[in-house]
Order: sequence, then C-alpha cells, then structure tokens
Amino acid sequence: MENCLVRNFYRATLSMASHKSEMTSSNNDIISPEFVATSITIFAVVFSSYVTYYVIKRIWRIVYYLYDLIFLPYELIRPLGSVGYTNPESYEMTQRQIVNLVRRRRKQGLEIPPVYPNGWFRIMDSRFLKKGEVKQVTAMGENLIAFRGKSGNVSVMDAYCTHMGANLGVGGRVSGDCIQCPFHGWKFNMEGKCVEVPYSDKLPKNGDMKTWHSREMNGNIYVWYHCDGTDPEWEMPSVPQVDKQQYAYAGRIEHHINTHIQDIPENGYDEPHLNYLHQPLVLAGVNLATHFDSKFNLAGNIMETDYSTMLQTGEKHVAKISLLHVFEVFSRWRMVYVNFQIYQIGPGVVHLHVTTPVGKIVIIQNITPVEPMDQILTHALFKPWYIPNIIAKAVLWGLTVQVDRDLMVWNNRRILAKPLFLKEEKVQKTFRRWYKQFYTDNSPRLGDTKKEGDLDW
Repeated sequence: MENCLVRNFYRATLSMASHKSEMTSSNNDIISPEFVATSITIFAVVFSSYVTYYVIKRIWRIVYYLYDLIFLPYELIRPLGSVGYTNPESYEMTQRQIVNLVRRRRKQGLEIPPVYPNGWFRIMDSRFLKKGEVKQVTAMGENLIAFRGKSGNVSVMDAYCTHMGANLGVGGRVSGDCIQCPFHGWKFNMEGKCVEVPYSDKLPKNGDMKTWHSREMNGNIYVWYHCDGTDPEWEMPSVPQVDKQQYAYAGRIEHHINTHIQDIPENGYDEPHLNYLHQPLVLAGVNLATHFDSKFNLAGNIMETDYSTMLQTGEKHVAKISLLHVFEVFSRWRMVYVNFQIYQIGPGVVHLHVTTPVGKIVIIQNITPVEPMDQILTHALFKPWYIPNIIAKAVLWGLTVQVDRDLMVWNNRRILAKPLFLKEEKVQKTFRRWYKQFYTDNSPRLGDTKKEGDLDW
C-alpha cells in the first residue's frame, strides 16, 4: 500500500512536469499559479492519504493486540533447537547444526532406563481432530494415524495399510466410521477390521489393521503403550472441570526436548534445583549463565514442597506432592502465595490443581516420547470464567520461562544411571524406585533402538 502511494505520487509529479513544459513560454520559464495550486493539492491529497493509512494501520494493530490479550488463548510452540542450546564451537553454526552436533557428542550410557515406559500417552489435543479428519502421529517410535468418524468417535491404528503398506494418514479418507486407503480403496472400521475391498467380493483373512487402545478425555487423545502388548492395567482419571467444561480452555505451551522421558517428571521431585535454578524471577530470563545477575532479582521465587503424601494416593500408579510457590521481595517480604496439588499419573501425565489469589485453575501436563531421547512436553491451562484471560496468559508465560530454563539443562545433560545423590536428595531416589514399575523386562532400551547420533534433526 505504501509503495503504491509513492508510485502514484511519482507519476503525478512527472505528469505535472510535462504539463509545465507545455505552459512555459519560449521566452521565459515562469511557473503558472495554476500549476503551483495543482501541485500543492495533489501533494496534500497523497500525503493525507498516507498519514490516514498509517494511523489506521497502527490503530488496527493496537485493537487486535488488545483483542488477543483479552479474549484469545495463549498458544506457544518451542520447536527443537529454538531454546536450550549454545554454540560449542568458535565458528558460526546454524541452529540445526548446533542441535545435531550436541546430540552426537552427548554419549548416553546403555545403563540408563528404558526409553519407552508402559502407560497412557497423549498423541494430540482433541480439538486438532475434527469429524471426518485423519492425521498422522508419531509416538513411542511408532507411526500411527488417528481419525474421527461420522459418529464423533476416535480410532487410533498403525499408519501402514496391511495390503501394500500405503500410509493411511497421507491421502486416506474418512468414510462414515471407516478409514479408506488412498492406494486401492480398502476400508477399515474403527476396530481395524477390513470391511470392504472395492474390486473384490472376498475380504482377506489377514487384512485387519492393528489398533491401539485409546481414550479421549481432559481435552486430549491418549493411547495405551505396553512393550508386551498387554491391555490397559489402569485407567486415566477424568478432570471434571475440563471434561464437563466447567472451566474454559485458556491456552497451551508445547516444548520439544532432547532428553530421557523420566528426566522430565523427576524434575518435580528435585527440590534443591527448584530453589536454585528457578529462584530468579521470570523477568531475569532463561540464560542460566546470566539470570542470577539480573536487576530483576530484587524479587525471587521460593518453593516449599511436601512429599509426605507422595505414595499415599491409594493407587500405585499415582504419586502426589504439594508445593507452595511464594514470591519474595528483597529476600524479606512474602507477597503472593500460589498452592499446587500435583498428581503424577503414570509415566507421562501430570494434573496440577492450582489455587491462586484470584481463584483456582487446572493445568494438564503431558509428555509424549516421540523417539528415544525425543520428547514433546505440553501444558494446557483451564480456568473458570471469572479469571481474566490476561492472568491465565501471565501464568503460561511464566511457566514457559521456567521450562525454558530446564531445557538448557535437559538438552545438554548426560543421564547418569547412578548419580551421586546426597541425603537431602532422597526424594529423588524414592521417585526413581516408584517410576520403575512402568518398565518391564522387554521395555526397549536405547541400545535396542536407533542410536541417538543417528537421529539427526
């Protein structure tokens, strides 16, 4: 728009110059009053149009910013390499080169825990899969598809057609409550059974697709993974505020991380790191080398944890901790108190019930192992109607900063099978013993899968 106005003004000037040469007498070059008046008028129109456009553009940006701030959910994705890495070399490298170099150099021992524990794992948000849609997903090193039929139900199955291996997630069509292969048109129902071959009256005996146990709840679609192929050993609990839509969706953040899946939930049971790495105020930034030197450290975070109820939930696959988050000013005055009741459900799901000074909120945390040492961590926030959207966004933004700090450790850390735990860190040892229940003899280990160095990003 701005370039168009400039071009029009330039053309008008050339036209006036041509008009001037015709009106100028052969004896002198005196400019007529009419020419001057016309030039001034054209300049005024062009200039006022540009100013009007500029002002309207700026006002529209401000209006949209306020609309986004007040009404729209907070959405943020941190792709792999966007945060948590520094260049280890003296010469310039792209972010992709830095990530792959760090991954190759960080040698993980074969004694680390298996890379895929048994349990329920999120594969996508429910809102991302509409009726009649099919989508590809990768989880636990498997290529899967999820589709939503006409009935609204969801089915999850292997991605590759049993006929000739076509990927049903690439060009596959949802027909009623069936998925149709894009290659030859074979149809499979939600149980994976082949129900139609367009060019044959006979259905193949071994043509059924492998389906995965799935549940849709708490705003997500989950699948059950077990290395031995056993049926679900426990069920995911529902969060009534979310499933009954008592709370509204206020946004989500997503982080892609290079670490072992156990490293992420264990983080909450590492109390010494909570009051060291996360102590500086979020305004101090995410660079662990400098955030202690920030001028914003006149205030800080204090985390007080209670692990006494950790193993007293009545369900062996659930662990619980209580955490009090306090904002402290000048290392003296405590001003804001936020209480967390945190439930670790299986190896990859955490429900956080948070009591803030303005009301209660719920955060659903999910960890999905995509490949060995490759995790997707999501946090979705749900709030009652009376909590302003701007407060929910502030909570998610602060959470983003704190996770970004952890990423700087996770993405570069070598997992030790036998760390030098001190007596003050006994809770971590307890957590590791509890977490072992999600591994069995056949759980795949890093040496059984692709080597991390072969997984270039």
